[in-house]
Amino acid sequence: MFNPADYPTAERKHDKNTSEMYHFYNGMQFMNGFLHKKMSIKSLQAENIHLTFEESNIFKGTTENLPTRKITYCKGDKIKILRGELKNLAGTIVSSTETNLTI
Repeated sequence: MFNPADYPTAERKHDKNTSEMYHFYNGMQFMNGFLHKKMSIKSLQAENIHLTFEESNIFKGTTENLPTRKITYCKGDKIKILRGELKNLAGTIVSSTETNLTI
């Protein structure tokens, strides 16, 4: 977490797109302690991520401004059911349609 008190030379600026205040230090933009950086979605690692309860609480309620997108599952994807009567069922996708998955 970026703490501006630890970096007295960090500048406070307004984001040109959102008009929100952020701290600018060493060529990087920080807001609410987090680094804000534009990057390709392909460069993100999205496997084997294990958040602690405390880490997940940091992001609670932060999804209201995120665009929603349709999730597409493909044959061979590994999934685990998190809610409902099939909770904790894990498996591999055998086939998928727009509305149904076969595990």
